[in-house]
Amino acid sequence: MKKVLIVLSVICLVFGIVIISLPFLIDLNKYKTQIVQEVEKKIDGKFDIGRISIRGLGVTLQNIELSSKGDFQHKDLLKVGEVRIKISLLSLLTANPKVTLILKSPKIVLVKNSEGKLNLTELPRATKEESSENTSEKSKEASSKTTKLPALVLGAKISFQAQSALLKYIDEKTNAVTSIEDLNIALNNISFNSPIDFKVTALLSSDADKEALLEGKLSLTGTAKVQANGSRSLKSVEIKSKVEFGELAVDLKGKISNFENLQTDFTIATPSLALEKLKNSFGPLKKYNVEGTVMLNGSVKGPLKHLEQCLVSGKLELLLKSKQTDFLFKTTLSDTLSRLKSDFIVESSVLNLDELLPKKQASLWDLLTEKSAWAEKKEGKDIFEFLRTNSIAQGLSANGRVDIKKIIFRKAEITNVQGQFGFENLEFTLSKFNLKAFQGSMDLKGNFRVSTQKPKYEMVTTIQNFQMNPLLTMASPTMKDVFFGTLNTSLNMSGQGASFEDIKTYLIGNGKVEIKEAELKGLNMGKSLQEKLKLVSIFSGSEILNEKLDSKINFIRSSLVIKNGKLHNPDAVLDAPGYGATLKGHASFERDVDYQGNLLIPAKKLGRELASLADSKGMVGFPFTLTGKLPKFSFNVDAAKVAQMATKGALQKALGKKVKEKMGIDLPVELPF
Repeated sequence: MKKVLIVLSVICLVFGIVIISLPFLIDLNKYKTQIVQEVEKKIDGKFDIGRISIRGLGVTLQNIELSSKGDFQHKDLLKVGEVRIKISLLSLLTANPKVTLILKSPKIVLVKNSEGKLNLTELPRATKEESSENTSEKSKEASSKTTKLPALVLGAKISFQAQSALLKYIDEKTNAVTSIEDLNIALNNISFNSPIDFKVTALLSSDADKEALLEGKLSLTGTAKVQANGSRSLKSVEIKSKVEFGELAVDLKGKISNFENLQTDFTIATPSLALEKLKNSFGPLKKYNVEGTVMLNGSVKGPLKHLEQCLVSGKLELLLKSKQTDFLFKTTLSDTLSRLKSDFIVESSVLNLDELLPKKQASLWDLLTEKSAWAEKKEGKDIFEFLRTNSIAQGLSANGRVDIKKIIFRKAEITNVQGQFGFENLEFTLSKFNLKAFQGSMDLKGNFRVSTQKPKYEMVTTIQNFQMNPLLTMASPTMKDVFFGTLNTSLNMSGQGASFEDIKTYLIGNGKVEIKEAELKGLNMGKSLQEKLKLVSIFSGSEILNEKLDSKINFIRSSLVIKNGKLHNPDAVLDAPGYGATLKGHASFERDVDYQGNLLIPAKKLGRELASLADSKGMVGFPFTLTGKLPKFSFNVDAAKVAQMATKGALQKALGKKVKEKMGIDLPVELPF
């Protein structure tokens, strides 16, 4: 035993002398140029090392820089002030090496250029073998073989630390910058067939002038176990972890095996999470007065590379609560990823959007006409293109119902909102949908297909007894008290696209519309006509001048045609106390109005001179125009033209009578004006 101890002491002494002598015996900086050249042969970029030094059994690398040569405005990819590699002497003696890799303050910049290419994926330089025709066959052969690992690797334990790292993602097309600051990664005892402890913390942020999707402290902790079998090949990876982001906490547990098919068996679960705390971590939610809870439980089991065999089950429950709001959304997921099925329920006794939404809200009209509409493509794929090209979405089928007793929005109440929704073969369907609002009711059914490049839709709607003023006021405060009346309409519509520009371009429709007991603020057609008639002597003494003409209109009836961003009324008829009107024209989606027509007054109320101008119903028409942008407009009626026609008619009649007296025959009389 004594001799053994002496031998071990000598060995340790020799190793100690060697370790102390290594920095003096070996100068790795001599090989720096060769190392840089070898790395740059493999990449389409630049690589540089400031200094390499040996400390005991460890190596320290300083000022490492890596940049891309591709078509990127931002060239830098990686900068590290110092990298340390430490090796335990005792672990080498026991043939179970322990290595620690430490990165101090690394800066990683991921860049996506205007063509959608990522600097990291463009960095490796393709070799002749990779560009040959046999590349695909070789890769298939390689993937089909089991990955065997050296025995020394199987016994090794590696620890990795990244301290105070900065990760930036830059989209050069949109100039969006997302940052992960103060990123700390600790992976302890990375080895096979024994647990690996890991902890990752970071601070997520974005540009100061842009709203971040995720903002706050992120933490990922747990254990992982990488297993290798007796033939020294990778067998499986087991993970048990907890993800925390602000107040959001998710437990993830499962296993990945058979790496060729990515065989998975995972469960995910959250406790009941408070929304008022969660919104502090999710930028888009911050402006909403959200209270309530959300809870998620689910599992994925099967090969991820074979969607038709990968089973999914899950439940999501969202509950919104406030002083008046009691809103519940529940959904379940089942079947495989290739034919995922979902059933959902939306129920609410009261949904007070005035409580939940920001106090300062844009009008519905402004939201519709906003250039950055949610459906327009901003970067990469829009949501509809994603649905069209996603294999999971292509096989998704969903059915659900909505039952909301009352919705409060801009102080308006919408009640008994009920309907059936469905989604299958990339088509949304809406059936049996009805609601009551504005003292009336609405029925709606239709479909929305996203399988085409621009989504196509067809809808049929019937509205009965909607009060116009509260309806328009809810849409935009500027329309308050502008137009009154009771709306009844039946309309068929179809179109494609979802942005406001698409609606203006492609929406077409036809139907009938009637507005009863109507009134346009600031406009009394009858009174405006009276004012014009008082200025023309031919109308003096007419009965119409003594009548009290109200601004209210009994009804307006018309066909309705929607095309080219305009609502056309080709044959509108107006009836009011004391007069009537015919008109045609349009109102645009930008609130422009352009109508022309004739105000109709009984000839008997105007005097004999106008009898010749009366139509078959004994009515005399006064041309008018109604133009402008609501709520402002201009109304003009041309009484002088009618007076001129009446004067001309009376003069022709008088001259004809004189001619007949002189010549004894009736001759047509033409006047030069």
